[in-house]
Amino acid sequence: MNGERMKITVLLGGNSPERDVSLASGKEIVRAIRSRGHEVYLLDPALPLDMQVESGKVKIGEEPPEAVPTLPADKMFEWLRSSYVHDVDAVFVGLHGGMGEDGTVQALLEAAGVPYTGTGVLGSALAMNKDRSKALFKEADVQTAPHIFLSKTGDIGSGLIREQIEKAFASTATADSRKESGFPVVVKPNNQGSSVGFSYVPESETLGEALKKAFAYGDELIIEPLIQGREITAAVLNGEALPLVEIIPEGGFFDYKRKYTKGTSEYIVPAKLDMSVEKRIKRDAVLAYKALSCRDYARVDFRLSEQNEPYCLEVNTLPGMTEISLVPMAADAAGISFDELVENDGSDMRESPVSRRMIRSRRGSLKGWIMDRVESLMKEFTEAMGVPGFEEEVFDLMRKHLSSITEIEKDRLGSFIAKLKGGKETPRVMLSAHMDEVGFMVSHFTGKFVRFNVLGGWWTARMIGVPVKIRTSRGDVEGVIASKSPFHMEDKERKELPKVKDLYVDIGLFGNKSPKSLGIRPGDPIVPQSRFIVLKGGKTYMAKAWDDRVGCVMVVEVLRRLSRTRLPNAVYGVGTVQEEVGIRGAETSGRQINPDVCLALEVNLAQDIPHSPEGSPEKLGSGVSIYVYDATLIPNTKLRDLVVSVAEEKKIPFHYSAIPFGGTDGGKVHLNAFGVATMVIGVPTRYIHSTAGIIYRRDFDDAVKLVVEVVKRLDARAVKRLT
Repeated sequence: MNGERMKITVLLGGNSPERDVSLASGKEIVRAIRSRGHEVYLLDPALPLDMQVESGKVKIGEEPPEAVPTLPADKMFEWLRSSYVHDVDAVFVGLHGGMGEDGTVQALLEAAGVPYTGTGVLGSALAMNKDRSKALFKEADVQTAPHIFLSKTGDIGSGLIREQIEKAFASTATADSRKESGFPVVVKPNNQGSSVGFSYVPESETLGEALKKAFAYGDELIIEPLIQGREITAAVLNGEALPLVEIIPEGGFFDYKRKYTKGTSEYIVPAKLDMSVEKRIKRDAVLAYKALSCRDYARVDFRLSEQNEPYCLEVNTLPGMTEISLVPMAADAAGISFDELVENDGSDMRESPVSRRMIRSRRGSLKGWIMDRVESLMKEFTEAMGVPGFEEEVFDLMRKHLSSITEIEKDRLGSFIAKLKGGKETPRVMLSAHMDEVGFMVSHFTGKFVRFNVLGGWWTARMIGVPVKIRTSRGDVEGVIASKSPFHMEDKERKELPKVKDLYVDIGLFGNKSPKSLGIRPGDPIVPQSRFIVLKGGKTYMAKAWDDRVGCVMVVEVLRRLSRTRLPNAVYGVGTVQEEVGIRGAETSGRQINPDVCLALEVNLAQDIPHSPEGSPEKLGSGVSIYVYDATLIPNTKLRDLVVSVAEEKKIPFHYSAIPFGGTDGGKVHLNAFGVATMVIGVPTRYIHSTAGIIYRRDFDDAVKLVVEVVKRLDARAVKRLT
């Protein structure tokens, strides 16, 4: 296996007419992902959770199934609340047609905050609607055949429709061998795929039967002129077209039977086309893909006329992934095996064009097809603004991600308090992380420049040259922290670090303008600007504010995982305020909750950098930091021993850490009332209190797993033994 082991649920089956195709695709995907060493679960949303099927050969018939499983309304979305969705890293959508491909499932997964493969809500809905998608093709300069749109609610008399066909198609540019009547035509449902409900209509006499067949699969259909010529398809991966495939179906039409029955169609890969035609089709495929806001992968189908003019038929956002499907066929021609196509190579493919790297290196990536939930959370939280006293943006993020599974309140200082639903009333377990980050506050002005006070612990060498944002009542103002130029300094000055009083924020003003003119006032918060970056060294992430947004993301992840568990306690996820200026929110929120146990979730100082003490256990990749001492807390030794025993039992890597300075939320919470069993669990982090700290993903995952397992064991008896 290449890269990190992931937990992945494959959605397959469903209740659309393409159910059998989805089952076949899904099980091929499962086999491929498992072959790469990942942990995979199968989930058929059309079946009750207690009737999920693990395996079995799927036979696709010559026609779509006449009946598909249907759950009662109160059970229809039960799967969305299950551990199949919430306890995995991602969902691979292997559904075809219906709500699995029209944006419904995508919207549900996005609302639940779950990463998934394939095109998003908007692109899925547009691609599934042939009438709308063809309009967008035209706007994007992609040639598509004219069409007639019909709805059951409109006037659909056969005579009137024949007149429309004659008027629309008899003299079109696609009329290679067309009769004056406008026939032959093709009729198909407006919102189906896999040629479901498709009919070839050579003469007007059989039109009524074709309309009836298409309307059996929905209330809307389209009619197009038949384009005599060749069937070509283009697979598009992250915006680039793979080798084209020509399909030569038995009988001339690539219908449902010929798509899924071996031996009924011939495939030529790569398609034998003139170079100019090939380039035109690939260009149009990418334009169509982008016009519909597609994401990750899709298949774009064409008819190539006898005059070598390509006409775009449709875009399939969840193409088949069976052993005879077209996308795997095109990928194989590019040197990408089916198994490699869905394997995670551990890199963040969203940072660069996936297809170029795929074809060059002959590697595929599931990771390139999903937005990893944890990475997404980390990006949101670390890029948010939240200096001490101004943590509202982080508060809103915690509410956004936890409102569906918790009861939310706040203390009078503004700390976020979320009680997990479904637990008992006691014992009360507090998981604490502080929302604030080190930053600055406007103090006064020196001409055009902004002076400031520091909020939290800063080393001035890390401040100079840092881009910042000043949040005012009239909007954000950007600038940079600056000092006297070293070119203007005396030798003695250059050898000394500047003092904070000598620094200022340059917001680019000149002339007689004052910062007041931009709405800047003393007391306005100033926050460093820095983006979340996945580094090339592996699963390492660089960002500002790891202290303590890493703890905030841990709170979210731990509560999500615990929400599907029957708990023996009451769990509170807390985002405290003003920790960096005196551990203030921990004191007030602790009083409001009155916990029996507190786990403070924090960073720890990674020492695997030059000039650090040799032999220090705190380093990236060393697992969870278990604090045995800091300047504000000696942990409850029985709680410490419980945490260590759980880590050893679950084979979670950890190390002990003793820090003779600093403090955490635990320093205040453990003094609440008559005392609280408290300890600190941390993630090793390089360069805290800077704009570019670095953590290792596996350390974070290990910390989340450890906290989840410890909380599960904190029943009334276990808590009583801690005192």
